[in-house]
Amino acid sequence: MYFGNQSIRTLDGSDAIGGSIHLQNAPRWQHGLQAGIQQNIGSFGQYFTAGNVNWGNGKLESRTQAYRYSTDNDFTVRISPTENTQQQNASVFNYGIQQAINYRIASNQYVSLQGWHHFSDKQTQSTRGDRFSNDLLRERSTRVVADYVLNNSIGFFNVKLGYINDYLLFNQNSTTATQRGIAALKYEKQLHKNLSLQLGTQWIHIRTNVDAYDGEITEDRTSVYGSLRWQIIPRWQMSLNVRQAFVTDFLAPFAPSLGTEFILYQNKSNKLLIKALASKNYRIPTLNDRFWQGTGGVGNPNLRAETGWSAEGGLAYENKTQNTSWKAEATYYQMKITDWILWKPIGNVWSPVNVAQVNGSGIEANLQIKIKQSRGYISLGANYAYTLSTIMQDDNPDFIGKQLLYVPFHSSNAFAFWQFDRWFLQADVNQTGFRYLENSNANFVQGFALANLGVGKNFKLKHHWWSISVRINNLLDHDYESVNNRAMPGRNYQLSLRYQIKSF
Repeated sequence: MYFGNQSIRTLDGSDAIGGSIHLQNAPRWQHGLQAGIQQNIGSFGQYFTAGNVNWGNGKLESRTQAYRYSTDNDFTVRISPTENTQQQNASVFNYGIQQAINYRIASNQYVSLQGWHHFSDKQTQSTRGDRFSNDLLRERSTRVVADYVLNNSIGFFNVKLGYINDYLLFNQNSTTATQRGIAALKYEKQLHKNLSLQLGTQWIHIRTNVDAYDGEITEDRTSVYGSLRWQIIPRWQMSLNVRQAFVTDFLAPFAPSLGTEFILYQNKSNKLLIKALASKNYRIPTLNDRFWQGTGGVGNPNLRAETGWSAEGGLAYENKTQNTSWKAEATYYQMKITDWILWKPIGNVWSPVNVAQVNGSGIEANLQIKIKQSRGYISLGANYAYTLSTIMQDDNPDFIGKQLLYVPFHSSNAFAFWQFDRWFLQADVNQTGFRYLENSNANFVQGFALANLGVGKNFKLKHHWWSISVRINNLLDHDYESVNNRAMPGRNYQLSLRYQIKSF
């Protein structure tokens, strides 16, 4: 967690309390033809095939990608110290295609049209030892977005129009259909060499037809936002972000944030800086939270939006020499959320309620090292997070002071990558601590650590490029669960072959 990403939380608005992800596919304006194909074969009936064809002449560009994935997931499951069985009802099949067309009107403006269609048939994984589960989830999703971009002396303009159609069928008898229309406008301007401005607005119209909602639901979400970045002196930068949203049946709060970054020390090889951010956050209840009327769960139309404040501060250090570079960063953060939305049992069904207050705090740290060699390089990295998310007020006194469900106190990962000539070797370890299963913290699912190892080689001849690799996942064959009573695969293998051709 660091200043650069966290400072956009206010701009992201609702549902950005835990951060957000942005997907971008910017034009490359390359000349010529480029095509490639990849084939993976793995344990438990796993097959993945993907291909891409890209063409451009500097003015018009087409980028096409297609993929297909399937797996039986019929791995061995331990159901007792003396008995094993085969995983049931866990197969997955999906395919999709992505297409982008970009046209450059002039050197400073272009239009683009991008589309993505995805289809998936997924069996709902049975619990350990369950031989009778046959739940099936079928999904279909289509997404289209059109962009116009202009960058001139007045500023940078981006106009975006989008449409999303999602359809889900559960067990051939329960449907969820959602359509979303999106319109957005963004403007950026360098007001001064030390001062930049960003303004924007976004409108989203949501229409759902969900069997479990007992009728059609529509909702509109409109937001306006602004951001001002000021380079006060070469060593000191500040950022002010504001956002106001308007949501059907909700009064969203005004959400500001203020961040700063100051370089404490800098010379030719070293840089040490301090970062800080304070922001107000909010999250509007989802449609499921409010309107779900399915088996085993009932929505709550009277839910209030989550609101809160967060603050964080940290140090970042960089060191660069001729053959070695490394970065280290550590951040401490605190959050206080009022009206946190929590699903919990009420009688014989689960229903969401507003918990009076949840406090969060933690530490995040990461380290990256890269060492150049005469015929390759070595890259090393590690990340660690300590997370404390505590219920501070609730109508059930047994829950006060307890950790939120499925939030581990400790999680970490480390990786190593070595490239020598055209050979490469990679290894990584991922650790997740234990997670509580009940609000009372009486029971938990065990933590786990997974080690993975891969080796491969790249080949190149003129415009032709090949890569072959072998990967071993869960190297130590651990028996673990990401979700309680849902087994995960033991040691498994994957062979990958890729081919790419470029013609310029």
